Amino acid sequence: MITGRFILFTLIWALVFTPLSGQDDITVLLKKFSHEKNDSSNVNLAIDISNAYIFTNTEKAIYYAQMADSLAIDGKYPVGEFKAKSLLGAIYGFDLAKPIEGVVLLDKAISISKFFNIPKTELIKPYINKASILYQSSSYGTAIEAFIAADNIAIKESMPEARAKILNNLSLVYRTLKRYEEAAQILKESINIRTQLNDKKGLANNHFNLASTYSKMNKFDDALNEVDIAKAFYVELEDSKQVIDCDFSKATIYIDKATLSKNKESFRKGYDILSKISKKKQELSFSELNQLTFCVYYANASFELGKDNEALAILENFKMNNSRDKFLPQAKEYFKQKSIIYDKLGNFELALFNLKKMNEIVNEMAVKDNMTFRNEMETKFLTIEKQRNIEVLEIKNELTSSKLKTSNIILGLLALIAIILGLFLWFYYRLFVKFKKQNAYIEKANVEKTFLLKEIHHRVKNNLQVISSLLGLQSRYVDDKVALEALKTGKLRVQTMSLLHQRLYNNEDLKSINIKTYFTDLGENIFDSYKIDKNNIEFVMDIDDVDLDVDIVVPMGLIVNELMTNSLKYAFKNKENGTMNLAIKQNKSSIEILYHDDGVGYPFERLPKESKSMGLNLIKSFTEKLTGVIAIDNSNGASTKIKFNLPGLTFIRA
Repeated sequence: MITGRFILFTLIWALVFTPLSGQDDITVLLKKFSHEKNDSSNVNLAIDISNAYIFTNTEKAIYYAQMADSLAIDGKYPVGEFKAKSLLGAIYGFDLAKPIEGVVLLDKAISISKFFNIPKTELIKPYINKASILYQSSSYGTAIEAFIAADNIAIKESMPEARAKILNNLSLVYRTLKRYEEAAQILKESINIRTQLNDKKGLANNHFNLASTYSKMNKFDDALNEVDIAKAFYVELEDSKQVIDCDFSKATIYIDKATLSKNKESFRKGYDILSKISKKKQELSFSELNQLTFCVYYANASFELGKDNEALAILENFKMNNSRDKFLPQAKEYFKQKSIIYDKLGNFELALFNLKKMNEIVNEMAVKDNMTFRNEMETKFLTIEKQRNIEVLEIKNELTSSKLKTSNIILGLLALIAIILGLFLWFYYRLFVKFKKQNAYIEKANVEKTFLLKEIHHRVKNNLQVISSLLGLQSRYVDDKVALEALKTGKLRVQTMSLLHQRLYNNEDLKSINIKTYFTDLGENIFDSYKIDKNNIEFVMDIDDVDLDVDIVVPMGLIVNELMTNSLKYAFKNKENGTMNLAIKQNKSSIEILYHDDGVGYPFERLPKESKSMGLNLIKSFTEKLTGVIAIDNSNGASTKIKFNLPGLTFIRA
């Protein structure tokens, strides 16, 4: 059901400020503070007052931080201005949830350090908070850059405690990006540092996070070992809440393992742990997210162990309230689990109701779960057909048996022929009526499935067009050429997928796409986006007129998009005229994509194993998704050949 457990991102507030303990301390500071003095001691007083108000009065915290910033500027006190802007950035980014304003203020603080001598131990703070805000805003690439900058400062200034925390949080960013190997390596480095420091609480957190990372990698035995290590530390620290969290995590690992392996024993182990936690859950004050996660895992384990009613009771007892909007992935699994259970229990109305709830969440998340939905609908359709065939066979067997009996007694019981014939006709009539109803039901289900799939493709296409429009609007306010090019490239990638869903929406067949029509439209769209004069750059296509499954066409389209945009951006910089050729050929067992331009060629003779080019990495990634091979050639321009098997055929080896 759920393949991993959500872990809250650990913000390093201890490195930002140390809030004062009580109202008496604030009163003392306020008596000392003057609104007119702009010396360094008065600026620092304003910063201390702001810190003191952080958890009790955000409005006053901002006021005194802004006062400190103004006084520092008037008094030409750059260190004070640096501290004030750092504090304001943290308040805006975390307390007010205004990430853009927070990052701007933190960048201003960092820029001050480039012109004035700011202690490196202070400089590390805005980098850490900038990284944390960017992570919360899903700006993972820039968050990594900020964390790495903070890590470099920690290394240079010999700050092992700070570095261990930075690495722990950096690993969570990599894990969010599904770069699990790197996340695990970073966590191990943090563990080495904390082992030298004998930081037991930090080690417990590291091993807990490493367990979650291993679980994402499906290394469940390693994950179980790490969570046991973390639990041992928490037991030694007498942290009962974290001990329960470790038990909870261990249960989810067992259930994730069982979900993949269908091992009932692992389901049993996870279920037993969650049962124990459930008995004292009221005392644990679980967070809203953990309650929802607990509910879904517990119900999943119960269901897999055949405890259908218990699983349903667990889900029904959870009060969703605002959790649905705050935790969409977990809420999706919640409604999905309920739909499955109701379906098994034969309550199809409630099963359909919860299925619709799940689909609403899927649309909100803008994910392409339409294929999963289609497969579920097709499975139900095939199940009905299979059931009908079985009934037909049973009826035929009954007819055969009836005829045999009739033939054995027909000579002696001629009088019963009329009765038997009448029964046969009556039975045949019932069979005809039954078939008619089943055919009507199947036809209705098929129409509904087709309508729903078309609606999903339409919504996905509309969502992608909205994203494309937003990228286009955003580009109007960006002056940086690199950023503009990145926005244009991203817009083209979105349009590539949007065009495909447009085709699916207009098709009668929702499983496949005509590649000749699709790639012709795609080429024209890319040329129009780059405003290319076709008299200067000629685009020649030789594409087989065949239909391919949408799961194959999506990565093919993105690969061709990257190849064409790369040519238009780089191949003809010093040439007025040029030619681009695209050929897609289907052999008996495979598909070949042959792309060539007569431009300047690639800047390398062999395909590099690692590259900073997102486009090249996408081409390699999608080729791997197609289980294909890629080759390049720089003879008379740049040539790229990609070959892959169609589904169900053997893997192609170069």
